[in-house]
Amino acid sequence: MHRTLLAFILLALTCLPVAGQDASTNLATTEWAIPSAVSSAPEMTYTAPKATDGKPDTGWVSSDEGYPQWLRVEGRFAFEIREVAFRQFPGCPVEGVGGIGRYAVEALQDGQWERLASGDATGKPADAVVRVPLPKPVTTRAIRLVIESGAARRVAVTEFQVLGPKPILPWDYAPAWTGRLIWVQPTLPLPSRQPNRRYFRRAFNLEDPGSVREAWLLACAFDRLNALWLNNRQVLRDISYNGSMCRRANVVKIPLDLLAQGENVLAASVDDLYDHGSHGLLAELVLLHKDGTRQVIATDSSWKGHPFQGAPPAWRKPGFNEAAWVACSPIATPGVGWHWLYHVPYPMVAPRERLRVTELSLDPAGPVRPGAKVRCRVTFECKTRPLADYAVAVRLGQPSESARHDYELFGAVLPPAVVKTSAWAPGRHTVTLDVPIPEEAPRNTPATLLVSLPTGGAGLETALPGCRADEFGLHFTIPVARGAGSQLASQTGGRAEGPGFSENVIRTVRGTPMLHINGQPTAPILWGYWYGNYRRYADYSATGVKIHRPLLSGSAICAPGEEEEYYPRWFAEVDRMIQAALDVDPEIRVLPALWMDPNPQVLFDNPADQMVSGRGQVAILRTHTFPDACQVRPTFMSHEWRRLGAEGLRRLVEHMKKQPYAPRVVGLCLFA
Repeated sequence: MHRTLLAFILLALTCLPVAGQDASTNLATTEWAIPSAVSSAPEMTYTAPKATDGKPDTGWVSSDEGYPQWLRVEGRFAFEIREVAFRQFPGCPVEGVGGIGRYAVEALQDGQWERLASGDATGKPADAVVRVPLPKPVTTRAIRLVIESGAARRVAVTEFQVLGPKPILPWDYAPAWTGRLIWVQPTLPLPSRQPNRRYFRRAFNLEDPGSVREAWLLACAFDRLNALWLNNRQVLRDISYNGSMCRRANVVKIPLDLLAQGENVLAASVDDLYDHGSHGLLAELVLLHKDGTRQVIATDSSWKGHPFQGAPPAWRKPGFNEAAWVACSPIATPGVGWHWLYHVPYPMVAPRERLRVTELSLDPAGPVRPGAKVRCRVTFECKTRPLADYAVAVRLGQPSESARHDYELFGAVLPPAVVKTSAWAPGRHTVTLDVPIPEEAPRNTPATLLVSLPTGGAGLETALPGCRADEFGLHFTIPVARGAGSQLASQTGGRAEGPGFSENVIRTVRGTPMLHINGQPTAPILWGYWYGNYRRYADYSATGVKIHRPLLSGSAICAPGEEEEYYPRWFAEVDRMIQAALDVDPEIRVLPALWMDPNPQVLFDNPADQMVSGRGQVAILRTHTFPDACQVRPTFMSHEWRRLGAEGLRRLVEHMKKQPYAPRVVGLCLFA
């Protein structure tokens, strides 16, 4: 049997964003909304994001440089707006703040700001909410409140709301973690020059271990997972990744002979290395029973943590008396996005059912124009009727293990009520999605197909060329027409580019030092940014300035003994960042900025190098002010730091020199 969901029925449902039922969602507080302002008061306390954080005691304060001032919310994609509201900041402690007078609401349309509504707040109570309904719904990527006059040199807004229907995003139906990141605080936290090591355990009972068909363990930790044991046998570990590197789930299939009848114990040792204040343990033990049921033991408040220093004997074994241990505190819910620190994509291990993808076609078959749509036609084959109604989604972009680079491009989704997979009879079924291709999409846009719900999904299999299926979905590529551009061996006006780095030197021209790349004088103007994504690469390159200075996450100096595991993973993330920029515009040249702070473990092992200035004196003891994030700070005058830094840079440079992007690398910008 072969059933097709007609494409014309689904058009309104696959155009991102899909509007939900609630038309009054404050979109300014969503994770894809980016607040900004034309100016802010000198204190970093009163920046634009403080006007969209939902807190009445924070807000944005303008500069005192005159009017107009504006406060803006920009989206990563176009979204629908029906109303704007704002409230002034009556309790603002900044001097020189007065009431708002004339104002306007403008939306970005085709690159120009279009006025939608205007009004005058003069004389309104300072704590009143000013509501501005729009004459008609507007779809835009940016909306702003323009303040044209005020009673004083500054104005302040404590809450800026952008109201409209909540979009349904492709990741809304992605498989999600049952567990949460957990932690246990010590009874007496003290500044220390050693890792803050915490111990966790979770006892559970199994009446019949023979009933278990498969057992899987998924886990990660911030900042280092020393080990995770099952019944006192180590089954998993992970090294430390510092410098704002994200985590991915470590997946291990557990030998069934490790399970015991009666009490079993999961135990973990985790180090907080004071890297950006992050800490936490995330884990799930998934037991699949022979009768088809699943049992999940996930990190939550039922886990116990040791609140004292050190660990007592036998704490990893069943039968241990944990009366002195305390309930762990959930500190964060892992997100399903592909970016930000606590977002950890969930791998679908041992899914309840599997579907085979027998056909995947794109229309147009060739490169699609940025800003257009591509029709994705997928044929699934199922041997039995699916157990649930799943959503079918195509996510564009790719996961990032760098908190400073975001490769999310959204995509399209068909909700479960539309696809109705539970009604599929054994056989083949075709689904069609119209996927919007963003203007900033790279030449080879990564795409991932999912058939899932937050509670789980169907595993996908395929033998199609150009496709790859794993526990995160089915991966393929959508070609995008970004213009002819140039290849890495393009003409440069100087020597032709070949393998290895370009020739980058400083030469004096008429008394002025000038950067020369392959013999050509090049303006020493660059874009420097801490946070990068496809859109930023495209927008910045469109200005004609082609030298980019992105900030790399990670460090050239890893923890001692972790070199063989750390560097390949770090290099892969460096490659991903540089190649993402070149896939948007191959004319880009990069001067990556690189942290030279060592992994904190280096300083734990070399305490004489901690908090020491160039003259060998102890520097300001910031540990007393910032005991979590600043317990360990290096000196940059020690021989050990120079030796380790040189070795790490040698590894990085030798790796980069062998990559296809090497001719576009101008150099490295080192700082700490």
